[in-house]
Amino acid sequence: MIAHRGYCTALTVIIWTLLFLAMPATVVAAGEASIGLGYTERSIAFKEYEADRNSDGEIRYLIKLIKFSNMRVVKAGQEFSASQAARYLLMKFKTAKSKIVSAEQFIDDFASYAPDGEPIYIIDRKGMNYPARHVLYGELRRLRNLGSANFR
Repeated sequence: MIAHRGYCTALTVIIWTLLFLAMPATVVAAGEASIGLGYTERSIAFKEYEADRNSDGEIRYLIKLIKFSNMRVVKAGQEFSASQAARYLLMKFKTAKSKIVSAEQFIDDFASYAPDGEPIYIIDRKGMNYPARHVLYGELRRLRNLGSANFR
């Protein structure tokens, strides 16, 4: 009977994990949005984190997620594609890498606001606008909470 309960618990965890991974761009936690990528895109991006499980790996994971998404980014009144946004963030990361101590600092100092102080927004596939800070924090939380077991 104990083994049966353990099996049910494991099955429940797997089902909830699959449902969570399949969610479209929605709010993950209070004030945190998700880019809404599928399993394949997340698996590819996760390889960046697997190779380097520290803040650098987390930042590279976030940049890869943006690159693989179909979203658009609005910065200083101009709209950019996901690949343009990812290239910009990668350049910012490489330039300031020695000064960045955490993924949170990168999000707050380089990926959330334009040089003029205006917030950067992400437009998802459905045309919904989200502050980039909320999306990136949501994806970072998702990475840390789910871990590698859900990306294999």
